[in-house]
Amino acid sequence: MSNHHSETAPGPEFSRMIASAKASLDAAHPGEHRYRQCLVLQTVRGEEWTHLLSAGSVEELIDQSCGVLAQNGWPVISRIVCMWEGGALDVPCGAFLKALCAAHEENWNAGILLNAGPAGCAVKRIADIL
Repeated sequence: MSNHHSETAPGPEFSRMIASAKASLDAAHPGEHRYRQCLVLQTVRGEEWTHLLSAGSVEELIDQSCGVLAQNGWPVISRIVCMWEGGALDVPCGAFLKALCAAHEENWNAGILLNAGPAGCAVKRIADIL
């Protein structure tokens, strides 16, 4: 597996996805649950789905993230943004990524936007992470 990634400012597609995640998190009611995360998925067709996850436990959050896939009919994904309340970018849970790749082999190439410190952002493929 390659360690392909780029360190730069996010491109227009990821910038739009970041804005969508921030808007969803900002509109959520604070204090209700301990964990709040937003997943934004872009399909290879350019469709974009934003899912706000809010849970009292990590296990509940994992269940919700895996449920996102069933809601959307197991799509082929090109880009993923996973943002925590507060704006930190992260890798979605392993169970979510494994289920996504089990649904479609092409999903191993989906790019996940990550924080890269002062250098900006890095995009890592699922294949580079799992």
